Amino acid sequence: MRRVRSATIAVALLALFSLAGCGGNTNGNAAPTTTTAAAAPLPARQRGSAQPPGPCVTPPAAPGPASAIDWLPKDLPLPPGTYAVNELAPEQSARRAVLVVPATPDGFAAFVGQAWAAEGWRLGRPESEGFEAENRMTRPPAYGGFKVRSVYCDGTKSELTIAYSPGA
Repeated sequence: MRRVRSATIAVALLALFSLAGCGGNTNGNAAPTTTTAAAAPLPARQRGSAQPPGPCVTPPAAPGPASAIDWLPKDLPLPPGTYAVNELAPEQSARRAVLVVPATPDGFAAFVGQAWAAEGWRLGRPESEGFEAENRMTRPPAYGGFKVRSVYCDGTKSELTIAYSPGA
């Protein structure tokens, strides 16, 4: 039963990220929000941010006053300076958002590998290419995943699509 549920979650997350596309404001309904969390600083050494295959874009401007995405748990810290761009329509039972993180994909993956694990989250087997990284996280009954991509002309920022479900 546990393997079936894990496989179902993996398929749902795979579908989630394949449908996330290029991110950005796709529904126009959600006002931008900002989220930051105190956590360990980004690793001093980050691997280079390889540019994606295709044209880069300018990151969306940071919105005004800081406010948190209310459904994202506080024990999933994000690097200081992270801000939300758009909340996406929920997929399956997971809520989703697009954020801008001040890190390369490899830097963000290293950050969550330390900060989220310290909060009791289990990470899956990471997938990484030079311009993107993705992983899933669980702390039963909650689960989710992320995909972070280097799509911005500013190589110090990346686009993060994150999904989270509190579980059953």
